[in-house]
Amino acid sequence: MLRMFGCAVVAVTLLAGGVQAETRVKGIIKSVDADKGLVTVTIKKKDQEFKVTDDTKLTAAPEGKRIKERLKSPLFKAGTEVAVTTDTKDGKEVVLLIRVYPAK
Repeated sequence: MLRMFGCAVVAVTLLAGGVQAETRVKGIIKSVDADKGLVTVTIKKKDQEFKVTDDTKLTAAPEGKRIKERLKSPLFKAGTEVAVTTDTKDGKEVVLLIRVYPAK
């Protein structure tokens, strides 16, 4: 019984080591370059640039509807609150989702 428990702990430890955790940050859009696919977001008084690819989901809160116009949408403008979800793949940060919180 103890041996089986030990094997289970080792297996879980090995599997957990290979799992990448997604990171979610909230901030305010500073600028958007739709042609280059770049969004600059101010997070805790620091600017961070995110590269948007064809695989990046762009949605509007609260319904989570997809933004068909992508970065050319009027929702992507300076001063808009966003949440950016990223992951690390092959040693590079990849943007999975940007959720826009339009002003009411």
